[in-house]
Amino acid sequence: HMSSRAIVAVLVGLCTALVSCFVLIGGRARLAGRGKASMLTCRSDASSEPDTSSSDTDNSNESGMELTLEEQLRDPAWAAISMEQLRDLYDNASEVFGDRISTISMHDVNERILTPMCDTHRKCYAHAVNGDSPLYVNVFVSHAWLENFEEFVLSVEQPFSQWLTKPNIWICATALVQSRNPEIVALQVGIGDDPSDA
Repeated sequence: HMSSRAIVAVLVGLCTALVSCFVLIGGRARLAGRGKASMLTCRSDASSEPDTSSSDTDNSNESGMELTLEEQLRDPAWAAISMEQLRDLYDNASEVFGDRISTISMHDVNERILTPMCDTHRKCYAHAVNGDSPLYVNVFVSHAWLENFEEFVLSVEQPFSQWLTKPNIWICATALVQSRNPEIVALQVGIGDDPSDA
């Protein structure tokens, strides 16, 4: 089985290759979910960092209309966190779990940190920590709920360690409202056996 570090590295490699292809075919690409063309550039150094600097400050939709805060908060693409906020979550988990930090899973972090915060603020972790300044996703990160949390954080941080501008990351644990209430969960991911209900 492939470790999360390897999966993230492969995904970053694929994204870098795609960005390089877009640069070669004219430098424009349609960002998934964004619906408008954005300039993507590759640096010539080893970091292969695409220019994502405008993606978290441009609040417009595909027709160029400014999105209101309410519209941003309804759009899951605006539920990202920064790399610094991921590190803050890790630091918080270190305080909560102490010496056990190297043995906990995302389930543990969800139970002790994310769910209580979501219940308190009645919103997802990303919206709670970003307040009136939601972040638009640059990188989608998938994770396993049972994987080691410390390894997960390091696996996400490592591929972007040389990037000058860190991407905003969308992680389901921080982008969806974590709750013990099945109705809240069902509203976000659906219920039943038919995937089209999700």
